[in-house]
Formats: sequence, structure tokens, C-alpha cells
Amino acid sequence: MSGAKSGGPKILPSRSMPASTPPFPSTQPRAWFGRWCWVPAYRIETLAPATTMTGPTIFEAETTTVIAGDGDTVSINQMDGLISR
Repeated sequence: MSGAKSGGPKILPSRSMPASTPPFPSTQPRAWFGRWCWVPAYRIETLAPATTMTGPTIFEAETTTVIAGDGDTVSINQMDGLISR
């Protein structure tokens, strides 16, 4: 069947940044965290595993947005999952 979509998993581009390279935000929107401030926003799939950040920060993916509040610590695991501490 020509033009049919594959039901297989979505393959993301490989990460080119080693974990030691500081991530660069994809955007810096203004957001309300008790006051208006410029907040870095990152594409989750571009962050290397073991990356750890302290909020306020915004994490974006194709199907979700995660907000890390002021002082929250978030780490990226091997499967692009966010671990909040």
C-alpha cells in the first residue's frame, strides 16, 4: 500500500551534545513565578541524559510541557524522562 504510515516507533535524531556541554534554551518566554521573569525553555529530546537543572525552567516535548518551579531540581534520565527532586 503506497503512502501508508508505519506503525513503528518514532525515531528521534541522535543527540550531538555530550552531557558535559551546557544546554542552550530553545526559547526564553516570560512566565509568572510569583513575579514575571524570563524563563529558559528546553526541548526535552535535545537534552543529554544526566543533565540536571534548577528551576524556574520550562521543558517542552511534542506532546507535553513540564514546568519546574523556582528552586525545583530536575534531571533527565536515559529515556528522556524528567525526574524532579
